[in-house]
Formats: sequence, structure tokens, C-alpha cells
Amino acid sequence: MEKKILTYLKFVLPTLENNNIEKGYLWINNPNTNFNKQVFFNTYEEGLALIEKYKHNSCYIGLATTVTEAYKTELLLNRNVIVDIDEEDLPISEIYYMCKRIGLFTHMVVNSGRGWHLYFKLEGSYPIKDIVEVNRHITSLFEADIKACSSTQIIRVPFTKNFKVNKYASIVTNGNQVLKQEN
Repeated sequence: MEKKILTYLKFVLPTLENNNIEKGYLWINNPNTNFNKQVFFNTYEEGLALIEKYKHNSCYIGLATTVTEAYKTELLLNRNVIVDIDEEDLPISEIYYMCKRIGLFTHMVVNSGRGWHLYFKLEGSYPIKDIVEVNRHITSLFEADIKACSSTQIIRVPFTKNFKVNKYASIVTNGNQVLKQEN
């Protein structure tokens, strides 16, 4: 499981260790004990240790790196578009069919415990506001949760607990190859 979480962190935050500026963000929550904690990390190993320590809580990761410990105001880079489909009874085959029908290749699919998170990896880096606009458009194609599209979007970390359904999230597929478009 540790290797899968490390791969996940590198997928979601690919530039985290490229410099001494960027930080990853985790929000940890346990509604049964009213425990809430926000933490920032500088390396994948730090993020991995935090997720391992708090995996029996709900853990959410920020999809953008930040330059300070003020996640909502100092966003730096986001290289993913995430679609949040809150339909736990929807089979994975239907998810793949929807992707095929729409014409999109999903780079990762996570079962959140009560639905699906579809990860679309972007080639390159784009302004946060542009990513939000693309995220809204793709989310509307899937008729998914439009409220999950924001510049400060956080998403459930795989292998951590979803208290709404008393299940743990899991990675279903991880084909994180980014295909370059041929002209």
C-alpha cells in the first residue's frame, strides 16, 4: 500500500520536490471525534508518513501546491482535473464507457467509498483559473458534482477512511501515462 500511496503523491503533486518553494497540503478530519488538522509537507516521504499516521481518518489532499502555509490564498501549480461522481452503485464499467463516449482517457480512477474520482493529468502547467474552467466543463460532460470544481479543490486520499459510508477509498486504476497529442 505504501508504494501505491507514494505513486499517488507523485502523480498528484509531480513537482513537489523540484524546488524548496512548493508545499503539499493535507486536511485531516474525523467527524466521530471532532478532530481536524491542516498540515503542509515538503517531500513525498513527509506526505506518505502523514497519510500512514492518519489513514483511519478522512484525509483530503490539495490538488495544487502552495508556497506558504495559507493554502487558499497562495496556490502555485495544479496539473490535474478531477471529476467527482457521487454514485456508489455506478459500476466501473459504466465509468469507462462514459470516458469512451466523451472521448477522454482517465489517468487514474479512485473509488472514494461512495462514488468515483476520475483523474485527468494535464501535460504542462496552466493558470489555476484556466484549470477550474476546464474542470467545470469536463464535470458537466459527466453530469458530476460541480461543487467539487474550485481553485482550492481537495480530494479524498486513497486508502483513508470515508466516514459517510464507513469504507476506505482505493485506487482502481492507475495508468498515469500522459499521452501527447500528435499534430
